Amino acid sequence: MDYQHFEVAPRRFIEHLARVEPDVARNDFNAYLGMYNACMAEQQGLDPARQRASCVGRVLDFYRQWPLPSSSMATAAE
Repeated sequence: MDYQHFEVAPRRFIEHLARVEPDVARNDFNAYLGMYNACMAEQQGLDPARQRASCVGRVLDFYRQWPLPSSSMATAAE
């Protein structure tokens, strides 16, 4: 796994992705990306650097709680 591309994810989450079955990792990673992409869509119109910083902060705050309760995964993906 190339950790360089996970600079904005908590280590526990990345370790989880490396440990679980590929399908589980794919779903969890897609939920992570979905949360970031949804935030970026909500924040359109901001300065791009500010937009990224805001969304990275939001996603990191959420994923620092890893492991997430299973009900939270659906929320993260929306």
